[in-house]
Amino acid sequence: MVLGQYTGGAVGRCARCLPNDHYRRFTSFALWPGVSNFKAGLKIKQQQDSESLGILWAESDLVFRHTDFGSFHQDTVSHASFAVDRNAGISGVRSDDLRDTHRS
Repeated sequence: MVLGQYTGGAVGRCARCLPNDHYRRFTSFALWPGVSNFKAGLKIKQQQDSESLGILWAESDLVFRHTDFGSFHQDTVSHASFAVDRNAGISGVRSDDLRDTHRS
């Protein structure tokens, strides 16, 4: 991925989001080293919980979910993410940005 490259959104939007310093400042950041281990741990815990309850687990299951396997409302995850970002001194990062960065 090229720094500042637009990786998501509606078709045709890329033409309006050209790479520049302003855009790059809000989309390029380093994740702390343990983030991939943390996410892997969540998946392992989810799989163990599913097996103990006799529920089949799939790779596409939700990582963010209630203990009864119901999904969180999207705003709940977003608000929690914003709070973590704010406490870490990062601003302007959305869940979509993280997903697009991970995907690329």
